[in-house]
Amino acid sequence: MSSPTTAVVRPTASCTMTRVPPEIELCIVQALIETHKRSKKPGFRLSTFASVSKTWQALIEKETYHHIKIAPHELDSFKHHVRSYRKLLVKHILLEIPYDFFLDPDKDPVLFSKAVHALWRILSRWKTHRVTVELGIVSRQARRFIEARHNPSNPSNTFDQHFWSSFDLWNSLTFQQSGLLVPDSTKRLTYFEEFHTTYHQHAGAMVMPRPNATLLKSISQAANRLEHISVSFAFDAQTFFDRLIRTEFKALKTLALTSSFSGTSESLLINAAEAVKEMPALKLLEIWNFEAGHVQADVFRYERLDRYQGRITWQSTKQRKISSNVERSWKDLLRRGENGFDIKRSSFPMDIRSLQDLLPNLKLREQILRNLT
Repeated sequence: MSSPTTAVVRPTASCTMTRVPPEIELCIVQALIETHKRSKKPGFRLSTFASVSKTWQALIEKETYHHIKIAPHELDSFKHHVRSYRKLLVKHILLEIPYDFFLDPDKDPVLFSKAVHALWRILSRWKTHRVTVELGIVSRQARRFIEARHNPSNPSNTFDQHFWSSFDLWNSLTFQQSGLLVPDSTKRLTYFEEFHTTYHQHAGAMVMPRPNATLLKSISQAANRLEHISVSFAFDAQTFFDRLIRTEFKALKTLALTSSFSGTSESLLINAAEAVKEMPALKLLEIWNFEAGHVQADVFRYERLDRYQGRITWQSTKQRKISSNVERSWKDLLRRGENGFDIKRSSFPMDIRSLQDLLPNLKLREQILRNLT
């Protein structure tokens, strides 16, 4: 008898049962893991093979526990199974919370708060381990829409429920009603409020960006310890700089925000330069935008190369101009003024027709929207 994971040699007078050599066994399990990772819709569960041997268990658990996606009703099981050495394997947790704002706006924020607090209680016992947590707010209505669109005859089989990691809806009202508290240990904050999808363009389903005062307040309260901030479509960058222009971000190294780049672009960029003065550790700032309906995209980037050198770059699908006032505001950031400052304007190297086309042009793309999400 044979299988993809073991081989048996039938005994003869001079031959006994032989194991697969360790190096071959290692190649087999690694190939199995890579096949599972590359497949968009795997035909098997990787965890099934963890029982083959201790070697297989160690390698497969390292892969399967690296990223864990859980729903609120699975938190007790998560607490039970992820103990001891397995905690060290977990690097990323996605808590996917069902949310029906249009059907029951009063009940869902309570469910959201309970789920988040339950996860925080579990993680509070992980004293010596760092882990990235994402909160995915998933609209049941949006999921049904997408499933029916991809597989109208049998929507329940469209996605593998254990590994589906697309966020249908980031609704800022959740945070406005239940509050978003940034834990004391948080160094990196990423918030992406999606509204450019086919679902959100349906009548009655569109959720437009709003000032989101609670999120801004939370960022302000954590300003002295945050090292990386990325907020997309929750509010305009102009709002961020207007509200927090005098807030000191002592540890901030990177900042990514979105803006409509409307007729007030000059004031936006001048305010941004003024705010950067309160960010002594900042190395990279990107203000960007993508408008699907108008096929419009912009990336304004500021890079601090060293104490005396810096650069601003503006890539756009439009013919953008950087005024002398904007130039002067950014040059003032350097100790030697304009001599060490470069200014560049350019178009994109290829047509930008989708968010996926734009992301490779962003240096902070992995902080803005991880490949996983």
